[in-house]
Amino acid sequence: MAISKIFNNKRGETIAETLVATLIASLSMVMFAGMVMASKTIIENSNVMLKEYYDGFKSEKTVKDYKIDDDITIKVHTYNNGLLYFDYFDKRIQEASSE
Repeated sequence: MAISKIFNNKRGETIAETLVATLIASLSMVMFAGMVMASKTIIENSNVMLKEYYDGFKSEKTVKDYKIDDDITIKVHTYNNGLLYFDYFDKRIQEASSE
């Protein structure tokens, strides 16, 4: 019954209802603008992080050879971004494939 009274009200909206509706609309616009700015910052930071990550592959920091025995050598590449890359050399496999 209370809802039907609201719909049948002939007085129109009060100033308080108008102000609350305006406040809600303005707050939602401020929140949307904040989300846009936050997403822009996140995208910029991720681009910087990706560039630093891939630039680490361009220059090797160190390369060390570890001789396991006369036939096997492991070469360890340490990149600037902290990743390791291993090369495995086995003379027996190379000799067998060349025959």
